[in-house]
Amino acid sequence: MRYCDGFKKGIMDFLYLRILAEGDCYGYQISQILKKVTNGVIEVTNGSMYTSLDRLVSKGYITDYKRAVGDTPPRIYYHIEDAGREVLGYMLEGYDEFEKAVHMVLDYVPHEVSQEDVV
Repeated sequence: MRYCDGFKKGIMDFLYLRILAEGDCYGYQISQILKKVTNGVIEVTNGSMYTSLDRLVSKGYITDYKRAVGDTPPRIYYHIEDAGREVLGYMLEGYDEFEKAVHMVLDYVPHEVSQEDVV
């Protein structure tokens, strides 16, 4: 098991909203964007992705609609709504703050913190 697998569980809604902020996408397209931009580090299964997308729809952050493409069955596209853009903004702020805090811990050097600072 790769260690980064545990990180993915709490961040996928954030990543889906970020991708949809750039434009409407259908599910397979979202999964391929994730795979491509992360060099294969993040790959999602259809089951987990569609569960997350359905949850985002139910919260009103995104909407879905069908669009016919040629002779193939209609695809379900996802569109970010204003509420989704707003929550994405909060997520981006929170992620930035959290990332900085993680880096502080990773850069931690024990002799730089006195005992009085940790009591």
